[in-house]
Amino acid sequence: MIENKLLRTERDNFRRASIEEMLRGMLSPEARSNSQSPIFDRQLRLQGWNQKALSNSSVALIGSSISANYLAAGLLALGIGRVYLMSDSDEVPSSLEFLARLASPNIPRSEGLEHWLNCSFYKSSSCSISLLDSYSSPLLMIEKPSLIIDASEDSALKSESLEYAVNFGVPYISVSVRESESILTFYNPSKGGGESLKEAYVFSGKNSKSYNLGFQAAAAGVCSALALDIARKMLMPLDGDYLPEVPIFYHPGSVEYGDLAIEKLKGKSTYPIGPTGSTNGKKVLMVGAGALGNFAGLVLSLSGLELHIADFDSVEITNANRQILIADRDSVFMKRKKAHVLAEHLSQIAGANCLPIIGIAAHSSSELANYFEIDSDFELINADFVKSRGYDAIVGCVDNPAARAALDRIAFELSIPYFDGGTEPFSGAVRAYIPGLSPSLDAQIGISAIAERWRAAMAQRDSCTLNDKEPSVIISNMLIGSVLAGELLRFFSGKYNYKP
Repeated sequence: MIENKLLRTERDNFRRASIEEMLRGMLSPEARSNSQSPIFDRQLRLQGWNQKALSNSSVALIGSSISANYLAAGLLALGIGRVYLMSDSDEVPSSLEFLARLASPNIPRSEGLEHWLNCSFYKSSSCSISLLDSYSSPLLMIEKPSLIIDASEDSALKSESLEYAVNFGVPYISVSVRESESILTFYNPSKGGGESLKEAYVFSGKNSKSYNLGFQAAAAGVCSALALDIARKMLMPLDGDYLPEVPIFYHPGSVEYGDLAIEKLKGKSTYPIGPTGSTNGKKVLMVGAGALGNFAGLVLSLSGLELHIADFDSVEITNANRQILIADRDSVFMKRKKAHVLAEHLSQIAGANCLPIIGIAAHSSSELANYFEIDSDFELINADFVKSRGYDAIVGCVDNPAARAALDRIAFELSIPYFDGGTEPFSGAVRAYIPGLSPSLDAQIGISAIAERWRAAMAQRDSCTLNDKEPSVIISNMLIGSVLAGELLRFFSGKYNYKP
């Protein structure tokens, strides 16, 4: 027993020395302040955005759960300069640990996550990933981080990390997920003392055997997006920012705050959902393999349904700050089609057969010439195409009103449910057309008129500005994509109630 203790002490001392050497050899301040990387182009377009503040920040991320996968990729996509991954498991990844599984299904999920982020994901050279074992208080083995995010499901680990945060005055976020539910708690040292967070909450009990993995992915995606939003506000504040002071609880169809959120931790799941079989045999068309499609597609592929993914665009370096499942190095350099890459990666993660379609949603091909530069053959996603494939629902992850109006019209003509998501840099919306239950998007927001005005504006643009891109960040896309897919699953489980 004494010998084992001495060996462990020696091992810890060796690791501490190795980490110190690694930190000394990390990227120079000049490299870390490279805030003009094309990877961050879409977020640098936002007024007041300070990329240098993010690249000079460090975050300790504890856990290797599905939430840790979302969060690690999100932190790099935002451009955090240094991320310390602190593992809490040597298990090989399941489908839920999606980035680790993409790296390899046969190595510990913490190592797989590190490998994907360092070797596969097209990250900025100013971002550094370090993997530490969670034994022997790893927070004491690094420089004081700018922020701690605990995504473990271990109450002892969370208590230890929270204690460190309070003692050293470090902002702290805790995320916990159970089946279709998730909870976020937050400690802000600027409020003084540890009174603002007495405990880092963890769901008790195990997941039921029949729960749908897609619901858990949606819950984790929503909570992780909210955590990333708080992280950005702490590390790089913008005018008008608001920080929550109470826990946030999510389950499909609802977000709750404060004491009501804490009550949800007691007992069994407050939102019993249909079994995995509720999606078996369903075939869904998702149009758009970009930022929204990455997150919606992940949830849908894990749910057991057949997913067809339509997009005509190719992967490029400026996608890397949002489109974490397709912005790998090979796909960026080879300019692979987004639909092909996303379908390939989702099939690898979920063990499903996702079908790529190089296509564009429109009433006719002639109308596309005014606002798209298309240099290859493509499928026209119209009513005839959708009818011939026999889809049970359509999911819209598109970034322009013309495609949104086309999908809404197709769904209305064929009486097929249509779930639509849209984002702004700091907000977003999910809308649904359910035949016999909710009106079309045209009836809800007048999407046809919006599309006509957009087409007219695009026709007036010159060739230099035709493909200008709007500002965009990962947070709103992760949030809305997860909610969007979660709403479709809620519909298939028979628990969707439209409220006008």
